[in-house]
Amino acid sequence: MSLEDLNEREFWHVQDLFSTRRYSKLAKSRKGSCSRILDVGVGSGIGGIILKTVHPAALVYGVDIVESRTISVSDVYEDVHYESATNTSFKDSFFDLIVAGEIIEHIPVDQVDAFFHEMFRLLSIGGTFSLTTPNPNDIKLRIRRGTNLGGSHLSQHFIRETCSRLRMSGFRIRRVLGTGKTSIYIGNYFPKICYGSYLITAEKY
Repeated sequence: MSLEDLNEREFWHVQDLFSTRRYSKLAKSRKGSCSRILDVGVGSGIGGIILKTVHPAALVYGVDIVESRTISVSDVYEDVHYESATNTSFKDSFFDLIVAGEIIEHIPVDQVDAFFHEMFRLLSIGGTFSLTTPNPNDIKLRIRRGTNLGGSHLSQHFIRETCSRLRMSGFRIRRVLGTGKTSIYIGNYFPKICYGSYLITAEKY
């Protein structure tokens, strides 16, 4: 089954009720102004609205592998490319901020480095790349002997290894925070095993 088919079948990812809070965190990870933003995995398009609210002067673009689920997205997007995020048709150094909320777990293991390389290519010098992904070391998941794998989740990403892969792609890690629904109740600064997902903010210098 193709990546498009896997992700199109699991439409609940697009309707995740935590998306608004997640995108707010991703948008605010960029402290300075920005002129162009890339939303990786457009889905319902709620992310573009939030990104535009936080950075009203920026032009927002999107990329998504499933065209059918983005038909009704907001016209806040300047353009949406329907293609793999591991090999896009955007120009080099085109974006000041790239956000990827709950995306890398949908990328096969052998393509994750290619995805990080592509994000580095697209980002301007001094630009910010922020991502969130489920936390395999979440204590709640470990107690249940559960897994983040299954369905359209094709890979899982431990914090230390993910930071290492980002550095190997040329990024500098600025911050790692616990996130997910637990963060609503306890904030972001407890040990990472308390959180179902985490946020990494990286920069290109």
